[in-house]
Amino acid sequence: MNNNLKIFITVVAIIIFSVFLYYYKTKSKPTNQGNPIVTGDLIKGCYVAHLAKDVYTLDVQSQNGESFEGKLSFKNFEKDSSTGTYTGTYKDGILLGEYSFNSEGINSVMQVIFKKSDNGFVRGYGDMNKDGTHLVDLNKITYDLSYKFEKSTDCVNDSLVLYNNADYGFTFSLPDDWSGYSIIKKTWNGTPITKNTTKQTGTTLLIRNPNWTSAVPYEDLPIMIFTLDQWDLYMAEKFVVSAAPIKATELARNNSYVFVLPARWNFDYSKGYEQAESIFKSNPLKAFDIQKAIVLSDGRQCYTYSHEATTDAPYATSEFIDITIKGSIVTGTKTGTQKGPDMTNGYNGTIVGTLKNNVITDVYSYVIEGSKGKEKEIFRAGLVGLEKLRYPLKDQGGLLVPDTTKEFQVLTYARVACTGSN
Repeated sequence: MNNNLKIFITVVAIIIFSVFLYYYKTKSKPTNQGNPIVTGDLIKGCYVAHLAKDVYTLDVQSQNGESFEGKLSFKNFEKDSSTGTYTGTYKDGILLGEYSFNSEGINSVMQVIFKKSDNGFVRGYGDMNKDGTHLVDLNKITYDLSYKFEKSTDCVNDSLVLYNNADYGFTFSLPDDWSGYSIIKKTWNGTPITKNTTKQTGTTLLIRNPNWTSAVPYEDLPIMIFTLDQWDLYMAEKFVVSAAPIKATELARNNSYVFVLPARWNFDYSKGYEQAESIFKSNPLKAFDIQKAIVLSDGRQCYTYSHEATTDAPYATSEFIDITIKGSIVTGTKTGTQKGPDMTNGYNGTIVGTLKNNVITDVYSYVIEGSKGKEKEIFRAGLVGLEKLRYPLKDQGGLLVPDTTKEFQVLTYARVACTGSN
């Protein structure tokens, strides 16, 4: 009896221990609980690009493994804008998806590709199929480095009205009932209060409510614009801009300007001042750095250009420019190669021209396969080097001249180190 009792107790103990062990392992094992599994880089967030007066937004809203879902928005200043969904995959630093959008009442789908950069993405371009919906060859993509989708604190709400000022480098989000707003430009004047300070002036922009009339003036949204140096002087109390005993308030800044809310701007209590106050409380002004063209100055400088063969332009081209600028005089050389399905050749020649207002106009005298020719060229300073304005050419007595009545392409020549002697 005692032996049977001992056996019974032992069996029960084993069963209890086994149940406890199973329960412990089950509770301790990590489970997904339906949450997305994210591997690799975490790219969820908002990315904004500014190109002149256009604003582009990439909003990655969810990421599950290599799959993502989000939105794309292209708000263009002088042409059709579009907004839609963007879904696809992110792998090895490449964001590839289908952009489904509506523009001017037409539903469309287009494949769009991006490449991850330091703090955002750059958009890629390549040949599209006949329908214009998908890229033909993902191994032949050119990424546009002239602008970048940079990480932003928040994306612009599609229901908001966006004022974009490319000249000073900022955007301002307005409620949808401000559609039809106007911009009033005025000048602020600074009065020196120290002996060695000169008189300061600058621009004030007023964003005016569309309901404003002379009979019923609504409260304006004022933005004073200071240069960085002017703001330092103002904060050091070298000059004043009003009789108010309190200072103006910095809203934001970029690489060139500080955007400022004047003191006592709403003390007139004009109609709608409560809404104007709430707009400023929403932090509506976002500054972005102004992209500035390089300044062409005296000295030797070199530039390079390359173009891969495509279906529309089946010749791969590579060029190297070596010029010297002295005052308004530009001299130098240009060499290049062309490779295509039916020929390969090289060419070289001399450049003689002039520099005016950061634009080079020259005559390129070249030799290609033993034949001589001349072409008038126009280059302007760009963000990373020279930009050739490639117009259709017309023959004028043996000189190929740009037809400036036609549209032109922009060819970007990046600045590189010069080697050897020119």
